[in-house]
Amino acid sequence: MEAKTEFQKLKKMESIEWKQRSRVQEIEADDRNTAYFHKRANTRQRINFISKIQVGKNNFEGKTDIIH
Repeated sequence: MEAKTEFQKLKKMESIEWKQRSRVQEIEADDRNTAYFHKRANTRQRINFISKIQVGKNNFEGKTDIIH
């Protein structure tokens, strides 16, 4: 039972290591100012953009309403 638990622990650590390696490779690819980098940056910007927000019963839409 102890060996099985240890094996599962090592397997999870290996999985985490591979995930971290893939992130490092992705960051390095992003650093090259490639079309891939710009596509990723634009996608992130679209996802993070807030077009409208509701505070209580008030709705704010557009850049000027949200900023003020």
